[in-house]
Formats: sequence, structure tokens, C-alpha cells
Amino acid sequence: MKRLCVAALLLLAALPLVAFQTAAARPAPRPAPAPTPSPALEGVVKGPDGKPIEGALVIVRSVVDFAEPPLSTNTDAGGRFRLGVRRTAPHTVRVEARGLAGRTVEKARPGAPLEVVLSRGGVLEGTVRDGVTGQPVALAQVEAREESALSLPWDATAGLAQALTDGKGRFRLEALGSGPQTVWARTRSYGSGRKTGALPGRPADIYLFPGSTLTGTVWGPGNAPVAGAVVRAEPEAPRWAISPRPAVSDAQGRYEIAGVDPGRYRVVARHKDFAPGLAVGVDVERGGDAQADVILDKGGTVTGRLVAGPEPRAVAGRVSVQEIDGQPAPRPLRDLLRAEAGADGRFRMEAVPAGSHVLAVTAPGYAPKRVEAQVAPSGRAVDVGDVELETGLTIQGRVHDRAGAAIAGANISAFPMRGMVPEIRQAISEADGSFVLAGVEAGSYRVNASAPGYAGMYRPVDAGADKVDLVLSPAGGIAGVVVDDAGRPIETFRVSASPARREPMSAGPVVTLPRSRMVTSADGRFLLEDMGEGRYVVDAAAAGRSTGNVSDVKVTAGSTTDVGTIRLSAGGTIRGTVTDTAGTPVPGATIGVRGAGRDFSGPGMGPQGATDPSGAFEVAGVAPGTVEVWASHPNYAEGRVSGIDVDAAKGAAEARIVLTQGGRLEGSVRRRDGSPIGGAYVNIVSQAPGRSMMSGPGMLVTNAGGGFVAEHVPAGRVTVTLMTRSGSAYINAQGTEVDVREGEMTPVELRSRDILVSGRATRAGAPLPGVRITLHGSYTMMMGVGPPDEVSPPPAGPQRMTAVSGEDGGYEMIVDQPGRASVQVESVDGRTSYPTRTVEVPDADAYTLDLAFAGATITGVVVDHETEQPVPRAHVFANPKKPGSGSTGGSSGNAGEDGRFRLEVEPGDYTVHAAAENYGPAVTEVSVGSSPGSDVRLVLGRGLTLSGKVVDVGGRGVGGLQVRAMSLESGPDRSGGGAMTLPDGSFQMGGLRPVPHRVFARSEIGAFAFRTGVVPGDKELVLTLRPGGRLTIRVLGPDGQPVAQASVLVEELMLQTRTDVQGNGELTVPAGTMSLRARKDRLGGRTTVTVAEGGTAAADIKLAADPGGGTP
Repeated sequence: MKRLCVAALLLLAALPLVAFQTAAARPAPRPAPAPTPSPALEGVVKGPDGKPIEGALVIVRSVVDFAEPPLSTNTDAGGRFRLGVRRTAPHTVRVEARGLAGRTVEKARPGAPLEVVLSRGGVLEGTVRDGVTGQPVALAQVEAREESALSLPWDATAGLAQALTDGKGRFRLEALGSGPQTVWARTRSYGSGRKTGALPGRPADIYLFPGSTLTGTVWGPGNAPVAGAVVRAEPEAPRWAISPRPAVSDAQGRYEIAGVDPGRYRVVARHKDFAPGLAVGVDVERGGDAQADVILDKGGTVTGRLVAGPEPRAVAGRVSVQEIDGQPAPRPLRDLLRAEAGADGRFRMEAVPAGSHVLAVTAPGYAPKRVEAQVAPSGRAVDVGDVELETGLTIQGRVHDRAGAAIAGANISAFPMRGMVPEIRQAISEADGSFVLAGVEAGSYRVNASAPGYAGMYRPVDAGADKVDLVLSPAGGIAGVVVDDAGRPIETFRVSASPARREPMSAGPVVTLPRSRMVTSADGRFLLEDMGEGRYVVDAAAAGRSTGNVSDVKVTAGSTTDVGTIRLSAGGTIRGTVTDTAGTPVPGATIGVRGAGRDFSGPGMGPQGATDPSGAFEVAGVAPGTVEVWASHPNYAEGRVSGIDVDAAKGAAEARIVLTQGGRLEGSVRRRDGSPIGGAYVNIVSQAPGRSMMSGPGMLVTNAGGGFVAEHVPAGRVTVTLMTRSGSAYINAQGTEVDVREGEMTPVELRSRDILVSGRATRAGAPLPGVRITLHGSYTMMMGVGPPDEVSPPPAGPQRMTAVSGEDGGYEMIVDQPGRASVQVESVDGRTSYPTRTVEVPDADAYTLDLAFAGATITGVVVDHETEQPVPRAHVFANPKKPGSGSTGGSSGNAGEDGRFRLEVEPGDYTVHAAAENYGPAVTEVSVGSSPGSDVRLVLGRGLTLSGKVVDVGGRGVGGLQVRAMSLESGPDRSGGGAMTLPDGSFQMGGLRPVPHRVFARSEIGAFAFRTGVVPGDKELVLTLRPGGRLTIRVLGPDGQPVAQASVLVEELMLQTRTDVQGNGELTVPAGTMSLRARKDRLGGRTTVTVAEGGTAAADIKLAADPGGGTP
């Protein structure tokens, strides 16, 4: 004890004197600012008795950030829920609870508590029948889900009503919302079937057809079966059809997915205790069962850090798995395999399956990036280290309202105005309204901006712009009520608003669709929000009812326009039968009705029906007029009958449809050496009038042997194209046309030649670097754009059909198919284009194509006639005065903001045109020598407007038709325009010259309307559709032999077709006398023919040498 005291004294002596002084008073510390709470959606869920519901499923999705996956949670014992979200922007909320109808809350805002009361819902009853005999099927499993509801891909039963059929095939599904439902039914013995657009309270018959069944076992570590795994079959090719219903593995790990369409699939399985598993290349053949086991393990963990800058600083962002073992990850997996990087830039992704992965990395203000990660099995961790992000080329700006106040949470999208494969960039505006679209390519973009409560807008912007001002105006709205003939409210309907003013040419390839929504309302009331100022046509459609519309609805900013009552009449009725060629009734055929115009009503809302066991059908709610009725059935080719006149006052119209077997396409895709290409994409489209891309077999994927089969293809001309996935889209430059014959097998072979085309681009003898060179073949097309968070790979090696020249002007690309192709050369930003070329690509391994341009130019300015001010972004193009005299064509481009333009051409005489929205065209002639000439001044005067309406013979407006106007002059002064009719049949096109025009409208069901001598600016034009006729054409060469692939054109109306291998072609044309022109290579020929209304005429065209020829 003494030792301790001595030690203590020594310690005290060592302390400085200040240690014993009283501490000076310190100011009270400032309280730290409370951290801003994260936004959250919260509320309570109650039942119809007002009591809270425990365990209700709540699904939330942002209405602003389209790349953000849905979030979900379950309510607690007090019915309460809380979900943290990234932004304070509005969200869509869906609530589901067992035994009660689900409910959707739109535009729910974080911070505003919700009270969601669920009802007992409606009942849907029906019968399940055998699709072959029409007899009832007992003990069929029946399921239904509301079509517009949010769902979770990995919750197989959420929002699903289920039942079993009784001994008479009857079922009863309860607790359904009042919106349209998709109903599935299946049994092991009879197959499966489904019905879309089914409404509670109305009977629904479902026919089962023997289909393919996909079975297998889900295995875990140690070959132990995994019970309770959700298994999905995802088609490898994009399809319009609904994907098969997922299955859940049983106690032995077994699963079964019925009703699988033929094709190639990836089978994905997920269980909460394991990483997802994937089986690829699963081929399902028609009528045969397929088997695929899926192996699950614990997976691995992928970690890393997002950084930017020379002195790396952390960046917040998002990481997701985009590719697995070289193939795009199925969308349900991409929503699952993702992670958020916080303010420290670090991310951690759990339960990642083994394999070679590509991670898509996105962060606000930075270009998206791809990162490779190799994940080994057995739960090992993989650290990809620091992921360095760059901004690249950007578009920057600010979103604000008219008063200058910032708008946070606005969605900004940039769509390239040019380019074969569009790369879309998206951003969300920050709290100060600023945004950065990073990683854009050089060129012009259409930049769209939208935000809840504001009208959307767009403007053209060049990459690199850094002070883009996007001003949003307060939105307006449209309200009204939809009733039936007796004035009773219609509870379920679709309402749309189509702007009366069409978008200008400068809008680019992306157009704004009509604002549309499905409405479920007991009192029939609707509200369309976030509408821009302007005039609209509002139309409404409901199942079993004729559509109705209101014209000239004016919307003003910040207010809601009430259109009053839209009355949907009962319409007319069509009754009929469907049989096969032997007269045997066909039960279970789907029936649809198509009028003269495009159907604006949306899926499930147009007139439709199904045949009963006796092959009979009845379709109600058909609008009066002449219609076409079609029938489809899995065992037959689609059948159609036209010219059905519907008039409710005359009673039900009659239709008899005979279904044939159609033809069968058997094809293969091979390389030049004959080896098969498995997993290739093949698109098949019928060329028959009135058929769309959605009505044919669509996109198929070849099996391991490179083969593909399409059955029950309607007889006639079919285009078969080989597609290649390029980034987020599918493109092609190879295809063929085949003639399918009834009851026959048609072989088709596509060979991927992979021709290496290379050369040098020069201008005036000097290298021409940095230009984009693109080849367009006879069958060039592009379809499909990936999700907004898709990150395309950087170019590696020669690209297909396109290249950018290097510093020495050299380039190389891969071309899929030999034959004639046009060569387009332009600067990467799209501002300068060079003369087009037509070349013949040989069938060889390699082809050298040097592109030498003389360096001659046409420069100038486009100005307004009245103000003398420049007209920005006017389109300017120069055509040789003697087209077709050689392989060199014209050149085109857009003027800059200062109205100036520059076109690269070859020496010669040209006609130069300029056009801009709301202006009439300007034309001048220019002679270009080898030396630069003087500037060209193109003066645009304000164009005239042509407005009118297209009606049927009963005077009723016909919507969805293309209307074209072409001036009657010949030569370079010829000009025109086009528009689409709105749901009430009205149309408007501007920028026309004050000269007589020929105006023409065409319906896909064979009705035409045209008028000659129409001067824009006159009183409104009324065009009346009348039936056309059928024209058969035979094209013969100078030797009298048939000419295949000749182009045949009806000159007055610009209708075109190609001849088959027998030299024959067919067109539906308006009644009257018309001129025909046929061309093939350097051969041409003409004739005239007269076609009677509803009749058939034939014409022979003999080709002779045509120096100005060339296939148009």
C-alpha cells in the first residue's frame, strides 16, 4: 500500500501545474444536424372488415427509374409495412393477400402513409375443354392473375387465384380484381391452354391442347434434391407470347412446366438457400417432352469498389449480372443478381452462381461499364477490385419549370437520331435539377424529359452539349366517364388520348405513343394525367363493346379537361363457324375481328371470341362497317375471311372460316464450310397483306444441329431472315424469300458467309479517317432494344455491316451475304455524309472495297423566307440529275443550329432539296466541279397544311391509316408528306407546297381512298374508303423467261411487290386504271392495267434494257 502511495505522489509531481487548475468554461457544442431520413413508403393493409392483415405481400416499383427492380415486403401483425426506396419520386404499389382481391395504388409518394383496404373481389367461372374433341376436362389445374398487376418473378403464387375443375370441367376462381385476367389451365393428359383478357363475371372457356412439357430435377450440393425451388423456362429468342408459368419443385426436387411452345430455352431455378442455377440450350420440339436438370450450389460472393478520377474517389452506383457464360442473363436473374454501391463505392453481391460473368456497372454521371468476373463454385469470394469509371462524351444540363425552379427526379433519356444499333442513355435529375447523360457516342440525339406532374418534352441535342436547358410545363389532364347504351357505368375499359399534332421529322426514329391506361372504376370515371398542352382525340374501348371517341379535346397546362360521357354501344354481332377442309368443326379456335383501320383499343379490348365444341362462335361489340374475321388454332394455319358487312340494325352478320394445315418450313443455318450454327436467331414473317410481325412464327432459335422448324405457316410468300444480336438489339443483313405451299414442306437454307470486306476510304486522294461506313443489303432490318441498364460490349475485331475508318482511312467489317448492297458513308456525328454507292459483294472469303471520294462539296445555308433567319437542323439532300447512270448516288445531311450545311458529292449536276417541319420544301439546281463552288442559299417558305378525315362508306371515321400526299409535278420539284389518321379518322400534315397533290389512304384489309388535284389549305378533305381489287403480275425477261425478284411498282400510289421464282407477283390495288413499272438490275418495263372494284386483273410486263434502271 505504501508503494502505491509513493508511486501516486511521484505521478502527481510529474503533472504540470495546469492539470490542477479549474477548466475554463467551453461553449456548448453545436448539435450535429440530424441525418436526412431515407425516403420510405409505409402504410397499413386492412381487410373488408377494417381489421389489419398480417402477411400481406406489398410490391413497390418506381415510376421514374425504369431500371430499378421491384421491392417487396410483408405486413406485420398490425398490418403495417415499410419499404425504403431510393428516391422521393412516386411509386406504384401492389398489395396481395390470400383470399382477397389484390389492389394497385398508383403514384404513391414516400412520406405520405397509405391505407390500403382490400375487398373480397369478383368471381370468374368457366369450363375447361379438350381442344380436339371439345369435351369437358375434369381435375384440371386452373390459375388466374390480373394482367396489369405488378408481380415478382420468383414468387410463383403471389397474386394467383387457383382452382380445380369438377367432373364437368367447370371451375370457379374467387378473390379476383375487376381488371382483365390471364387464365391458365393444364393437365398432364390433355395439355394446357390459356385465355387472356378474361373478365370476372363473364364466362371463360379454356381449351387444352397437347403441347410440350418440360420436366427435370433441381439438385443441390451432394446430389441432394432441392424442394421448393422456383423454376422458370425463359425463351432464348424474344417473343410476343406470354412465357410459360413457373413451377415449384416437389419433395423429390422434381418440377414440371406444361404448355411450352417449341423453341430453345434456358431453365432457371432459384431457392432461398442457394445461388440461382441455369441450364442452357434446352431444345423443346412440338409434341415432344424435354428434360433439363438444374444444379444449385451456394455460389460465390462478388465484391468491389466503384471509383473515378485520377486520385480515385468513391462513386455510388449499381452493379448487376448482365451475361453468364457469354449469354445474356435472363431478365428475372438480372433483377435478382444485383447490388448497390453506397457512398463509399463498395458493393457486395451475394449468392452469385458459378461461371464467367459480365457485370454491368452504372453510376449517375458516368459512362456504363462492363466488368468481367469469374466465379468458382463452393461459395468462394471474388473481389474485382477498383472499378474505374469515366464520363466519356456527355450531354449535360438542367431540368426546371417555367419559373426556373429545379425539378428533381425527372427521367431523361437520349435516343440516337442515326445509327444501326441505338444505344439509349438514361439519367435521373438531381435535387438541383442537373443531369448528366454520360458515355454517349458522337452525333445528334433526341433527348426526352418527363416528371410526374409535368408534361413531357423532347429536343434535339448534339453529344458534348453541356448547357442543355429542359423546361417542363405543368401537366394537364383529361377526365370523363364511360357508359353503355343505357347510361350504366362500364367498370373495366381502356382509354387513350392521341395528340392531333404529329411529331416533326426532327424528332428522329422514336415517336411518342398515345397516352393510354387500363381503368377499373365502379362509376366508369377515368383520369389521364401528365398530358401536354394541345388537342387530342380521346377514345375508349371495352370488351364486348364498340369503341367510342371524342374529337378535338383541348388540354391546357395545370388544368383538367372534362370530356363528359363517352358512350360505348353494343355494336354489331358476327356469328359463324370454323371448320377444316373436310368440313369437320374446329373447337377452341380463337376468333378476332379487324376493321379497316388499326385497333387502338389494346390487347383484350377488341372484338374477340372462341369457337365452341360445335365449331360455332359469336363475337359481339363489333363496330359497324366492313371487317375481316380471322381464326387461329394451334393445329392449323391462320384463316381469314374478308368483306363481312356489320350493321346492328340488320342483325348478326355471318362468317364461315375454313382452316387449312398450311405449309411447313424446315430450315438450317450453316457456315460457309457447311458446319451447323446452333443458337442462331431466325425471323419468319409472312408477306400476305394485313399480316404483322406478331402474327407469324416470329423469332426462332436454331437447335444444336443448326436446324429450325415452323409449322402451320399460311401459304404464300414468306421472308426468312438470319438475325444477329448486336448489343441490345437484333440486326440482320441476310435473308431470303420462299413460297410456302399448302400441305407441303418447304426447305430453306441460310448460310452465314462472313465475308471480310476491307479497304481504304479517301477524299481527294488523302486518307479519310473517322467516318462510319455501313452496308445495307436487301433484307436489312433491326428489331428490339434492350433494357435501359444494358451495357454493350466495346467493339472487338471487325463489326457486322459497319466500321469506322482509322487514321489511314482503312476499315474492315463482316458482311453476312453476297449480292447487291448500298454503301453509306458519313461522319461519326452524322453531320456530313458522302455519296452513296451501290456495290456487288462477291461470294468469297474476302472482298476489297476502296471508297474514293473526289472531295467536291455543296455548302450553303437554309433560311426562313420571311425572317431571313437560319432554319436550324433542316434536312438537306442532293440527288444527281441523272440517277441510275452509275454506282454513285446522292448525299444528305442536316443543317446545324446556324442553318449551315455541307454535303460531300462527286462532280456533276445535282438537284438540292431542303425540308424542315412546317415549311414547304426548297429546291435548287447546282453544278459541282472538282474545286469548291459558291454557297447555296435555300429559302424555306412556310408550308401549307392539309387536314381532313378518312371515312368508310357509312361516313364513319377510320383510325390508324397511313395517308400520303404527293404533288402532281414530275421531276425535282415533286414533294409530299404523310400522316396517320387518329381514332376519329382525322389527319393533318404540314409543310406542303400550294400546288395540286394526289392524296391516298390504304387499309390493310383491301380498301382504298384517293383524290387527285387536292391543293393544301383548301377546305377539309374527306376521303372515302372503297373496296379494291386483286392484281396478278407476271414479269418476263427479254428472252420471254420468268424473272424472279423483279421489283414491281404501282407508280401513282407507290405500292410495291417482288416476283417469285416463277416471275409472279400479287398486289391488292384500288379500282381503276394504273401504271405499272417493273425493274431488275439494268432491265425495265412498263404497262397499264384496269382493275374493277372487287375484281381480279392480270398484267404481263416484259423487260428490256433500261439504262436508267436499277432496282428501286
